[in-house]
Amino acid sequence: LTGTATLFGLLLSPWLGGISFHGIEHYWPGIIIMILGAAFGGITFFSGQKYLDAGTTQIAFSSILLWGVLLSMIFLGSRFSATQACGIILLFASIILVQYRKGKRRLDPGVTWIIISAVLFAAFQVSSADLSKHMSTATYLLLAYGGPTIVVGALSAKNLKRDLPGIVAKRSHSVNAILFAAATSFGYYVFHTFRR
Repeated sequence: LTGTATLFGLLLSPWLGGISFHGIEHYWPGIIIMILGAAFGGITFFSGQKYLDAGTTQIAFSSILLWGVLLSMIFLGSRFSATQACGIILLFASIILVQYRKGKRRLDPGVTWIIISAVLFAAFQVSSADLSKHMSTATYLLLAYGGPTIVVGALSAKNLKRDLPGIVAKRSHSVNAILFAAATSFGYYVFHTFRR
């Protein structure tokens, strides 16, 4: 997904402000948080998803709202209304209720992985919110997608070598899924940076 989105970003970079690294050295802490948050967020998400159904995965991952609120209050000075705070508390309560409905007294390991993933992606989003103000959309997208691609590729080189032949063998289904996921994620972040 991130590799395909990186290619989209490179192809469209002339129309997205061009790629320039001038001045970004002042933002390295945020860039590192963004890259590592996306890389390890993806790894932990897929680790947890293996143990859960799609509905439970989405409920647990929606805790990203809570973590995003906390991190943005701490690092960006954001403020939220009482109604927004109540909505976030209800969401967090739903994650706990899903566990009790299944008769469990502690968090399922899959849910734990998904919540860790949500924290990491919240860190990615909060750092992105700040970084997108200081660089072109093309530069931001290259860092946001290319950085995690390199990290995951370096950590998973052996697994990639093993899995790629199977993905290529089922290329029509795999390519369609990868293109769809990459295009929707890429589009979200393009519009996110233009929103500022």
